[in-house]
Amino acid sequence: MQEITAPGELRTAGKDDPLLVHLLPHLIAGRPAYAMDGAVLFAYDYWDDIGWQAIGPADAAARLVAAAAGRLADGKHISVPEESVDQLPPGWFEPDNPWRFRWSDRRPPAPSV
Repeated sequence: MQEITAPGELRTAGKDDPLLVHLLPHLIAGRPAYAMDGAVLFAYDYWDDIGWQAIGPADAAARLVAAAAGRLADGKHISVPEESVDQLPPGWFEPDNPWRFRWSDRRPPAPSV
């Protein structure tokens, strides 16, 4: 697990993922982020509380979250790729919470006039 302290390094490690780029202005100053096997994990304060976000391949994100678990205690929530949930220890996520973050990296078609 690599520790990252500069936002530019995090952006590079996260391969300019659209969600990461969106959350960059909300990174918590002085808080390290982490990278491992193509996944990144970082803390942010988008909703005025500390949250953690894992981005990247599901298996790598699960391994990264598990490796960094002792450093996540102050977060009120954590978001991981959906496929990562089953790869983490039981009890880490509410089983009845099927909500998924949805985004698109494609512009919608122009409306017809």
